[in-house]
Formats: sequence, structure tokens, C-alpha cells
Amino acid sequence: MALSQQLNDTTGQFTEQRAALKRDEDKVPALANLGWLYLNDKKYEASIREYKKALWHNPNLAEAYNGIGYAMLGRFSLALSAQQRALELDPQMAEAYAGLGLIQLKEAEISQSERDYEAALSAYRQATTLDPNLADALLNLGNVATKLSRFQEAEEAYEKLLAIQPHLTQVHLALRQIYLYQEKYPQAIRRYQEALRQDPELAEAYYNLGLIAFRMMMLDKARQAFSAALKVKPDLVEAHYYLGEIYAQQKQFPLAEKAYQRVIQTQPSKAFAYERLAKLYGRMGLSQINKAFQFARKAVELQSDSADYLNTLSWLYYLNKDYVQVEGIMKKALMLQP
Repeated sequence: MALSQQLNDTTGQFTEQRAALKRDEDKVPALANLGWLYLNDKKYEASIREYKKALWHNPNLAEAYNGIGYAMLGRFSLALSAQQRALELDPQMAEAYAGLGLIQLKEAEISQSERDYEAALSAYRQATTLDPNLADALLNLGNVATKLSRFQEAEEAYEKLLAIQPHLTQVHLALRQIYLYQEKYPQAIRRYQEALRQDPELAEAYYNLGLIAFRMMMLDKARQAFSAALKVKPDLVEAHYYLGEIYAQQKQFPLAEKAYQRVIQTQPSKAFAYERLAKLYGRMGLSQINKAFQFARKAVELQSDSADYLNTLSWLYYLNKDYVQVEGIMKKALMLQP
């Protein structure tokens, strides 16, 4: 019903702007509004066409120099040129800076250049300085700052956004993750507990509570939280992995083995699970050394550039007193990680 209402509202907006074009009045605002509606509807060619019509009537309409449509089609040079023209016409237009930030963000996602991400961050900062309540700019400011590990700035942006729009689930999730990055565990725990009060079936909240407890070496609490996450989402690989780590530390080897095996059953390409099993069998003694070798070699096969996995394999050869193999494998590990 909500989606139906949203579609009806959008259709009504299109109808209203088209009706305005038929009336004997200034067509420019209606054309610009149609451009914006098409842009939000992800019809980028149509959006560009309507903005061009608006500019034909009024070449100085800053709002019509919206380059986002070009950016979404991968035409970044035209997109940047259009957005710069908007800012020349109206240097105090927060939405134009937000648009510039989005264009630069799209470029950065392709180039993966830190410089491009920095440019996007700078544009979003300017947009939120001019309009502190510009929701899209605050959201993307938080996202880009997180990408660049500017966690304090990301936290501030998300907090401001939630003060305006408190029910944005994705922002609550992002903010909890920021607390984890910064090791602000009391704040993170409070947020995850709030989330579970609203939705007791939220596997991610149980998982992250387990992760916090694991980092604080509260292993029993961590085990309870990871087990709760798996009741909701039985194939949550990371929860199985951490349960394996907990059981291994508590020397409950059969339970650790079962947990690591579940990781492999769910995602057979997870090299780290093979490596943990290799260590586990190695700790059980020479009676399990063949199993240990089998899993260590599989881990190296899956991820041959891991010095850690080579180190585990060399340790097994050391236990087996095959020192020539130890030396050769350690040399390979040291080449990868001097």
C-alpha cells in the first residue's frame, strides 16, 4: 500500500507539471520540475532533455544546470561542467554543491581514487555548511567520511541526519558500525540493544553484540550472542567462525571443529576456515597431523598470497620435524611479508 501511494504521488506530480506546461504561463519552473522528477525516477535521458528545454527558455536558471543525469550515464565531463555553471550562477546553492559531491562520488566509485573521494567529501561539507538540514548531503557526507576512515566526522553527520529524520534504518545501522570502528563499545551496545527492542529478529544486532563481547574477551557473552544470531540466520558465516574461535580458546575442540566445518559447508571458498581447522588439528597432536596438512594446503591453494597461511603450513611441517620444508615455506612467507 505504501509503494502504491508513493507511485500515485509521483504520477500526480508529473501530471501537475505537465498541466502547468499547457497553461499560458511561465513554462520554465514546470520544465525544471519535470527534469527533477525524471531524475528521481532514474530516467536520466528524459531528465536531461527537460532541463535543456528549461535552459532554452532561461539560460540563467541555476537549478536547470543539474549534471547528475549526465553523471549517472557516465558522462562526467559534461556533468561537472553543468554543475560548475550552476555554482557560477548561484554560489550559495547548497543543492548544487550536493550535486557536485554526488558526481565526484560516482567518479570515485569507478576510479577508487582517494583524491576523488576527498573532492566529493569537500563538496558535501560545503553543501551542509550552506544548508545544515540537507538530508541527502548529510547522508553522503557520512558515507564518504566512513570510506576515508574519518569516523568522527561520519558520526557527526549521521547524528545530525537522525536529528532531522529519526527513522532512517540504514543510518542507524551505519552509526552503530561507526561506534564499532571507533571502539566506542558502550554507545554501540546501547544502539544494538535499542535495535533488538524494536526488532528481536535482527541477526546483525546479535552478531555485533557478540563481536563487541569477543573483543572485550567476555567469551561466554559472545557465545550467547553469536548463538542468538544463528537462531535467526543459521547460515551467518561470520558467527560460525567466531564461535569456532571461542570454542578453540576454551579448548572445546569438537565444538570448534564443528563450527569451522559449518563455515566451509556454507561457503567452501573461505580460506580462513581451512586455516583455522589446520591449526586446530595441529593443536590436537601428531595423530591429526594429516588432517591438519590437508586443510592448511587447501587454505594456501585458495589464497596463495597469504603469509599467515604459509606460516601455519610451515608450523605443521615443524611439528612433523620436516625442517627442509619449513625453511622453504618460511622463505616464501617472508617474500610476501618481509
